[in-house]
Amino acid sequence: MTYAEGPASGGVGSDLDLGNRGPGGIDTVELRHTDVHEQLSEYLDGTLDEVQTARLLGHLRDCAICAADLATLRHTTDVLRTLPARPAPEPLRQRLLAIPDAEQAAQ
Repeated sequence: MTYAEGPASGGVGSDLDLGNRGPGGIDTVELRHTDVHEQLSEYLDGTLDEVQTARLLGHLRDCAICAADLATLRHTTDVLRTLPARPAPEPLRQRLLAIPDAEQAAQ
């Protein structure tokens, strides 16, 4: 049983609801947990558009699990930003730079 299955199928979430209105009258559609998790980084980076942000915030307002995941991700990125920047060792750097060329050659 998953959240997205909704109560009609025995799930714990509600069925897709197209009638929700978000901030500023923006139509919102209920998101699944996987949809939210895929957008959390973009939300923290401020790269989601207004509609996506409204949908995400609507879900986070009603879902303690996803809100906790956002808090964890925010804390993790804050901690990572405090670490000193160190350049990659040159052999690793060269291997990473070669990946796009190898992928293009394989196509």
